[in-house]
Amino acid sequence: MTFPKTILSTHAAARLAARSSLSGETLVKMLDRQIGRKIGCTARRSHLAHRLFWSPADEAFLVAIQDVVTGTVLTVLTEPMYERWYPGGITEPHRRRVLAGAAAEGCAPMRFLENRKLHCFVSAKLAGSQHPTLLGRWSSNEVHSIEQLGTSKPFWKWIAKRIRTSALSLDALEAVLAMQPDGELAQIHYACWTAL
Repeated sequence: MTFPKTILSTHAAARLAARSSLSGETLVKMLDRQIGRKIGCTARRSHLAHRLFWSPADEAFLVAIQDVVTGTVLTVLTEPMYERWYPGGITEPHRRRVLAGAAAEGCAPMRFLENRKLHCFVSAKLAGSQHPTLLGRWSSNEVHSIEQLGTSKPFWKWIAKRIRTSALSLDALEAVLAMQPDGELAQIHYACWTAL
């Protein structure tokens, strides 16, 4: 899920200052860079997402409650506070993925990336098609989080090869989507600015 530009409410800024050493500016940058993971929402059909992230300043998990329509962060909770309100809402796979993503972005120690292999299902959204076309399963030891896929030259070469071998047109490619087996669908943006 892609979130709008993050805005920190006055209430959230006060709660962050009381519960963390992380600055409001750093939190906004992290959320805008999609560092963290959506782990739930306030209620079914709610527009309030719960985003788990790693605070390098505190070496602890925090949860931002964010309006997915406006991008406004309404409050920030510590992990124990969140668990009181939503028991079992943070799972060990959530923690591992958030730590790996944070490490990949330089916001957590690199030891959280050791021996982690990324597996994801990749689809292509093609012009004239309502539904994405499954291209296959991508695995990599070099890319450790779905957020890093856009920077991987081997990934983009694989995409081009899969589209060609599926008799699809590369010119019709509108978007590339990826999803880990128990994750959410994410659009992958090209971030290799040198020739393939």
